[in-house]
Amino acid sequence: MLIGWLKPLNGTKMPLIFKEKLTDDSQLGIWKKEENFEFLQSVYPLIPSEKVSFEKINNPIRKNEWLTTRILLTEMLEKRKIIQYTEHGKPFLNDSNLHISISHSKHFISILISENYKPGIDIEHISTRVKKVEHKFLSKTELTWCHDLDLMTACWSAKEAIFKVFGKDLDFKDIEIYPFTIEQNMGSFAAKVIKTDFQSDFSLNYRLIENDILVYTLKSSNAL
Repeated sequence: MLIGWLKPLNGTKMPLIFKEKLTDDSQLGIWKKEENFEFLQSVYPLIPSEKVSFEKINNPIRKNEWLTTRILLTEMLEKRKIIQYTEHGKPFLNDSNLHISISHSKHFISILISENYKPGIDIEHISTRVKKVEHKFLSKTELTWCHDLDLMTACWSAKEAIFKVFGKDLDFKDIEIYPFTIEQNMGSFAAKVIKTDFQSDFSLNYRLIENDILVYTLKSSNAL
């Protein structure tokens, strides 16, 4: 559902692209990064526990992403929650039973949250950069059908999204994407994780947003 302009907690209008309920307990949010640092900081004043983490960030772009991510999450939940990270860098929400996955591209922030599913999300800008590393993340079988930049970027994002579901102990070559084509602005495809002692099927969804591609998956906790 397209939202347009929403009012954050202090009444200032912000450009939320959209938020969408995917299942009864799962929600997707996407935000275009257009605001400057001063504006973001005025919308999202930091509490003491957040200042410690925020002040460790030196890169101005990362500072903006940090703030925008939390503004988007606040809009999605309609309340403020603290994002923390495991030792493997996987985000989680303090004092909440919601699972969360986060991704940034050059122009967008995306968040996927769910109570009963393990979420994985990735958004990437479509560029020739992915062509330079195709042999590092695509198998020989995948290389036979995955030729154009849109498909390659979708496969990269899919493997990133699946990796985020696990959070560790997974390599891109453990993930096999089944052949598909990108013919519309959104669609779905399938993949499988194959390890020595473990196999699991994944259903993934993609969306084209301007010149970016977003891929996400919701995996039942019982299937992992």
